[in-house]
Amino acid sequence: MFRILLTITMLASLIAPNAHAAAPSATAFDNAFPDQSSPTLRTIPAQILAVGGELELDLSTYVNGMIGTLEFGATTSDAEVVTESLSGSKLTITAVAEGQAQITVTLGESMTTTFTVTVQAGSPWSVSDAGNVYRLDGNVGIGVDDPDERLVVDGRIKAEEIRLEDVTPADYVFDEDYDLMSLDALKEHIRERGHLPGIAPGAQMEAEGVSVGRMQTRLLEKVEELMLYTIDQHRTLATQRMFIDEQERQLAAQQRYIDSLERRLSTLEKVR
Repeated sequence: MFRILLTITMLASLIAPNAHAAAPSATAFDNAFPDQSSPTLRTIPAQILAVGGELELDLSTYVNGMIGTLEFGATTSDAEVVTESLSGSKLTITAVAEGQAQITVTLGESMTTTFTVTVQAGSPWSVSDAGNVYRLDGNVGIGVDDPDERLVVDGRIKAEEIRLEDVTPADYVFDEDYDLMSLDALKEHIRERGHLPGIAPGAQMEAEGVSVGRMQTRLLEKVEELMLYTIDQHRTLATQRMFIDEQERQLAAQQRYIDSLERRLSTLEKVR
């Protein structure tokens, strides 16, 4: 019996230190799984609305931790400026009149946050007497939420006609001092670079896009240069035609002279 107790005691002394070292501490568990039993309500940023507009906020996105059985509440400081309605965590704010109001959101009995809603008279969109809808400030995006130009469309645009007003004409090509590249130089440029002078390479177009206005000017420039090449070739062909016609007249005169000599020679032979 003594030997059995001694063996059990020795085994316990060997196992106990390792088991004690492997046991995780309460602090380690706290770091791995933060306490979410006490949620916190974050600050909601200020909002801007137009008269007659509505805004819907998901209040649960402004909570850190688990909401559990806690319920949201919301009140407005001025119901003549904005009204609020709450369904679960969905807060809907409706703009009534121009001005400012504070919306106070509560979670449970102790958590509160307040944000400002500014209501602007009218809307960024206006309607003229002729029924035209227009906007004087800001950018418009269709399919994008952060347009960096007056109008940005993520997709195709369909229209019967597109008119560009800010277009640079290419009539400078017809100026007498315009430096028209020779056809030999043009041929060498295309052979070395694979694109026309003044036209961006295809890879650059794919990476940066194409400005329709500038491209229209460049294409018109190339059409007008082509007209100059055509006119110059026509002039050269006309000159060659005149030269050929003159040669044909001379050949015809020579032929007539040869024919007259042959007739004289034939007459002389008959006399003999």
